[in-house]
Order: sequence, then structure tokens, then C-alpha cells
Amino acid sequence: KSAHAGRHFNEGINAIEGLIQLLNHLPQWKKNIPTATINSGELHGGTASNVVPGQAFCRINARSFEPNDLVKLKTLITKNIDTIQQKNTAKLSLHIETIKKPKLFNKKTESLFNQLKKCGEAHNICIDWEESGGVSDGNFLSEAGLPTIDNLGAKGSNIHTKNEYLTISSLEERINLTLSLLNYYNQNPKL
Repeated sequence: KSAHAGRHFNEGINAIEGLIQLLNHLPQWKKNIPTATINSGELHGGTASNVVPGQAFCRINARSFEPNDLVKLKTLITKNIDTIQQKNTAKLSLHIETIKKPKLFNKKTESLFNQLKKCGEAHNICIDWEESGGVSDGNFLSEAGLPTIDNLGAKGSNIHTKNEYLTISSLEERINLTLSLLNYYNQNPKL
């Protein structure tokens, strides 16, 4: 509940302080679910230093290779919210924007990856596998049972930061790699 920080301080309910109490549990969430990555990547609250902040929010990105981890995390956060609300008058709630099941490196994806490696070798491109937990549209394809590999695109670095860049010279290389993979499956449609 917003209020003037001088004249009506005691009438306010500080939403930021309530959120901080919840986020203090973050190390415990990580300890209880060691196979997940949990990142509090965005935090907002308040309007001015002379106003008790009536609203605050935090966006959390959680990823895991274990399908039940995100359910466990939701349960932990909900329990922590309930406990905090019993002691604090700040109203806390959990809003889930999306839940995407993890992309699994199954036999179908392994077969696709091995063929991609062969196409890479034909173009003198080293192809390696790196897990990210992934929260891309590829997760939906994987959940539907399709073999899924992300990042056939151009090379670059510092992904999702203000220093992210694309190596322009890699565009042609990656186009040729993708065409090579598509041509292989076009010539071998029963695979």
C-alpha cells in the first residue's frame, strides 16, 4: 500500500520489503533443486524515495533438464509466500508466464545432431553440443516428440546482453551448413 514516506509512513505497506523477504529464500530454492538454474533477472518497485512502495515485482527465469523441477520450485515459492504473508501485511502472489518442458537429448535428437556434425565436418565446421535448459520455441517442438536442435544461426557471443554481437562473416557458413542438413534429409526422407 503506497503512502507518503514522511507524513503517512505507518499507513503504508512496503511491497519491496515483502518481495525481499521472498527473494531471501532464493539460495534455499537452488539448494533444494540443484539440477535447476534459477535466476532473478528483473526487479522493479516503487516510484520515488519519498513514497512507501505499494507494488514490486521480480521476474525469475528457471530452467531444468528434469521435468518435475519446475513443479517443485512452484511448490517451494508458494509455501514461502504463505509463510511470509502470515508474518507480513504485504500481499505476495506468484504469476507464471510460461512453463516449457526441457528439451531432452533423446535418440531422435542424437541422430539429428550426429547428422549435423557430419554436415559440419563437410564444411570444416566443428559442431559441439551445449545444454542450456532452453526456454525457446524448440522446447515446444521437443515436447511434441520432434528432434530439436537450436542455434543453427550465425555465430556471435554475449547472448542477451547489451554487448551481444553477430559475426557477419559466419552468415554464409551457417546458411551452407543448414542447407547441407536440409538437403541430406530431402534425399533421405524415410530417416
